[in-house]
Amino acid sequence: MEVNPAHPIIKELLDRIKDNSSGDKETEDMAKMLAETALINSGYSVASPSEFSKRFYKLFYGAMGIPKDSPIEDIEITLDEDEDEDGKKKKDEFDEDDKDDEDEEDKKSKDEL
Repeated sequence: MEVNPAHPIIKELLDRIKDNSSGDKETEDMAKMLAETALINSGYSVASPSEFSKRFYKLFYGAMGIPKDSPIEDIEITLDEDEDEDGKKKKDEFDEDDKDDEDEEDKKSKDEL
């Protein structure tokens, strides 16, 4: 990885570190994210993908203005009685359209004999 000291991201990170000599967790996470993203971009893998993901989502929440402790709301899903969880017809039910298709296939195979 090559660091360009004139790049706006590097300048901003440096300014944040200078302004807060004790350092803050967000700036640290941004610097780590920058380094790990450069690794991934170069074809390498990160040492801890789960930590990378946690940092990514934390920074993403901040960029979108969503509070970090926002709850995830449950949603209620109601399925038709003749559908499974994926929205497909249940296999144990027989549709009249399916019957018609099978009858046509039977006729074709009998005609071929």
